[in-house]
Amino acid sequence: MIGSESCGFVGGFGLKFGVGNGLQLVSVCDQLGVKKQTKSCAQGKVRMATDLKGHDVNGLSISEAGLQPIGLNILVELDEKQNVTKKGIILAGNVQKKRRSGTIRAVGQGSRFVKTGVEMPMPLKAGDRVVFGVTGEHRGLQLKYDGKPCVIVTLDDVLGVLKSEDPASDLSEINPIADKILIHVHKQELSTPGGLVLNASKDRRVRTGEVIAVGNGKLLEDGSREPIGVEVGEQVMWNEYAGNELQALSSEEKYVVIRARDLAGAW
Repeated sequence: MIGSESCGFVGGFGLKFGVGNGLQLVSVCDQLGVKKQTKSCAQGKVRMATDLKGHDVNGLSISEAGLQPIGLNILVELDEKQNVTKKGIILAGNVQKKRRSGTIRAVGQGSRFVKTGVEMPMPLKAGDRVVFGVTGEHRGLQLKYDGKPCVIVTLDDVLGVLKSEDPASDLSEINPIADKILIHVHKQELSTPGGLVLNASKDRRVRTGEVIAVGNGKLLEDGSREPIGVEVGEQVMWNEYAGNELQALSSEEKYVVIRARDLAGAW
């Protein structure tokens, strides 16, 4: 938390974690007020390092308080990749569904808009299962926390909250947050009405679908929410390269999560 400090010890040194103070090495002796040359100090180092029951980040022991994200950052423990579909079909290693989901271990305290000072609260909490986008995968901070694969992403990277606590649940089963929209992608037509077979290609990628769920809108600097502009059940079209595609584990159905600003039209 802001202004607070905690210490974890590795060997004869401690790590002091304080927001705004960075990371500072301090000796156990300094913490105990004992001269470094004394035998009791050396013994104190060993006891302190041995008795500490805290957490670890990439094998580095930290305080019992644990790792606390700052601002709008979120610490997520990643789900394992799934190699079996809900229908019991075993997937080969090269086609296993890539997971960008996990359970939140800790969240930041939120932030404020610089110009207006309006609070930007953290809408997520520890224990929520979330899905994050490709940007979070690439720019997120990958780490091992208590021996588990984790990532620190920003609130903006999160697409939505998973409805189920089951790690094998479909990534398509989410409640979008903020200005995000979950869309069921229309199937690509591979033949014309006259029976001519068409080649599937990226140039013909489908960018239309049905709205399945919507977020509560983007938070504005005055504290209000910007309307999404579409409702569940509407058919929409979106801009090229927009959104994050999701593949259902239980079927060949495809979904996409996009921002409201990337919508091109609706009917």
